[in-house]
Amino acid sequence: KLEEIEEVSTQLADLVKAISQAAKEQAESSENISATMKEVGEMTSQASVQGKLTALSITNLADTSKHLRESVEAFKLRDDPADDIDANLDIISPQEETQYPEDEDLDVLYEVG
Repeated sequence: KLEEIEEVSTQLADLVKAISQAAKEQAESSENISATMKEVGEMTSQASVQGKLTALSITNLADTSKHLRESVEAFKLRDDPADDIDANLDIISPQEETQYPEDEDLDVLYEVG
């Protein structure tokens, strides 16, 4: 019977050793999971901050766009660019011949001689 007790004791010692090793591995896995969860939490926090900054930037961009639209509202373009060309040609090419003053008229204007 002593041999049986010794054999059972050895088996129990092996089982306790295996349980101890499994507990150690589980503790290491738990530490890894905890570190990973901490990293995920930090990344989530950073993503939240970046999301808020992006929203603020979009709001600022919308405000700038609105102000720009208001600034250029007074400047209106014609639908047909050819209208602008025709209107400018009338200014550049007058219908009547331009008359320039004679030299003696200039003398009177400037009281020369």
